[in-house]
Amino acid sequence: LVEGVGFKLNEQGGIDYLSKNGQLTEEAPLVWNVVNNFKKPVKAKYRLGKHFWSFDLGTYRSDELLVLDPTLVASTFSGETFDNWGFTATYGPNGDMYLGGIIFNPGYPTNLGAFQTTYGGFVDMTLSRYNAQGTNQIYGTYLGGGARDEVLSLVTNAAGDLFLLGKVRSVDFPMGPSPYDNVHNGNLDLVVARLSAAGNVLQGSTYLGGSGNEGANAGNSQRFNAQALEFNYGDDGRGEILLDAEGNVLVVCNTASADFPVQQGFQPLFGGIQDGILAKLNPGLNSLLYSTFLGGSEMDAAYGIRSLGGDTVVVVGSTFSANFPISPLALGHNRIHQGSCDGF
Repeated sequence: LVEGVGFKLNEQGGIDYLSKNGQLTEEAPLVWNVVNNFKKPVKAKYRLGKHFWSFDLGTYRSDELLVLDPTLVASTFSGETFDNWGFTATYGPNGDMYLGGIIFNPGYPTNLGAFQTTYGGFVDMTLSRYNAQGTNQIYGTYLGGGARDEVLSLVTNAAGDLFLLGKVRSVDFPMGPSPYDNVHNGNLDLVVARLSAAGNVLQGSTYLGGSGNEGANAGNSQRFNAQALEFNYGDDGRGEILLDAEGNVLVVCNTASADFPVQQGFQPLFGGIQDGILAKLNPGLNSLLYSTFLGGSEMDAAYGIRSLGGDTVVVVGSTFSANFPISPLALGHNRIHQGSCDGF
């Protein structure tokens, strides 16, 4: 319950609460037994504890399947007749839904006036915004150049502008006004971009990388190398983007580039093989405020980030490095690398 305040049960059996996105309601649960392949409704309501929600249930059969299923508010297909893969999603103002994926052919449903209505080539990002009910596509657009471009993570601001972190091979990826870096640095680069709330203006975008691979987390697959951070499908496309209270853009991911741009970094030197990275850019994406390596001499990657306010952030990821930088006050055995791959 730490994400909101003012939790209270409403007359319909749901929970109303105030979050950073305004007043929200968790609707009353739908619960049923499955008896002889038929649904038999079970009375249910939430119980609101001090730090958790639980369920109060009416009479039900404990020897049969019990299903606790929230209301489906919205669901829709998004795509076309060829392959397109969903990679990431986020929420926006008024509960609007933002989707990010990739596509291998032209034909994605774009909207008149969207920023990029034509397929760039090979593999493009696809970005769509839907209303909260899933009944209206507010915009759909491609974003990409002539090579393989993938979106990794999305976040929105209060105005509905969409910020994205991606990894790209295109030397002609669309650049925004006065980008921090408008030149592709080689192999896979990270890209950070900002799309207007209507999906019609690229308000900013920039490359972020060195001469090696950024955002790959692969080429080291377990199929070829026992020391790998690619364990499951999608592990080669991990990272996160976040906005701080001032609207600055925080990103975490990974790099195999010893020449990744470092600015006022806690760790100015590349640890080896692959490091995690943490970077902060201004809202217009034309200035790198700081960036740092985060890793030891083996394979490391940063996956998630949260801001604690000011300049303090929490970063999580995985490491094979016994010499990963550990603070002196780390708890007991957590100062020592425990096995092949540890979390950090």
